[in-house]
Amino acid sequence: MRILASIYQEQGKYALAEPVLERAMAVMLKNYSPDDHIIAPFQVDIAKLLVAQGKFAEAEFYYVQARALIDKSYGPNHLYTARVLGNVARLYTLQGRYAEAESLINRALAVQEEVYGPDHHKIAPTWLTMARICKARKEYPEAERLIQKALLVVQKKQGPEHPLTGEILSLLGRLYIAEGKYTKAQDVCQQAVKVLENSLGLFNDYTAMAFNNLAKLYAHQGKYAKAERLCQRALDTLEQIFDRNHPNTADILETMAQLYDKTGNQAEAVKLWQRVEQIRSHRQAAIAKVIE
Repeated sequence: MRILASIYQEQGKYALAEPVLERAMAVMLKNYSPDDHIIAPFQVDIAKLLVAQGKFAEAEFYYVQARALIDKSYGPNHLYTARVLGNVARLYTLQGRYAEAESLINRALAVQEEVYGPDHHKIAPTWLTMARICKARKEYPEAERLIQKALLVVQKKQGPEHPLTGEILSLLGRLYIAEGKYTKAQDVCQQAVKVLENSLGLFNDYTAMAFNNLAKLYAHQGKYAKAERLCQRALDTLEQIFDRNHPNTADILETMAQLYDKTGNQAEAVKLWQRVEQIRSHRQAAIAKVIE
């Protein structure tokens, strides 16, 4: 059941993954106590699912429980410990807690490099989290170096049509847009959409966010009708997969609001900006409560 849930999650079928993972945990708790280290991987999987669903506060609760068991049973220099540290660091980047994320991801990287060496493909998720931290700090050259490094090893190991390749291309496209490198961004964003459409399908949150990237680019180029169609398509997908307050939904609404600002539809833009603010304020309040 745990493996089946992981397959659903990789496909973006979160509604299917959740009950299967809950059943798996229920079976484990009938046979083991909650403080047995064998429970930790199930807690981690639940946390990863909650992160994908945008339920960051609940995810951190499970990560805290899991880390207590992992630190005790695996030790600080175990690969699984490092992987979980990387997962928590990614959660912190999504919450904007970059200093905390950096501390954890550096610890994870040290363990992984000691075991795998400095250029192994299994370190790619760590480099990507580090790149997100660099992007947030506007350290763009270092962010690009890390993303390109991850892209190279993943393409070599998994192939150019693998979903992870598409996800990395999507991240690279967002970086180029942030830098204003629109010519580079167009090629990369279009590649990302193609790879993700072919590997994960249209009804997938990663594909939806790739559409959002391309919409941002089209809006900059003055292709407003194309941008609006992509945004609406992405929004329809996310609102079917997640609830209305998912953080990725706010990102798409922001793109649409910027688009309406450009085209003079101020009334609609104001409505969208208000909804963006509501979603993000709700998220920030939840983060503050967790930190407290």
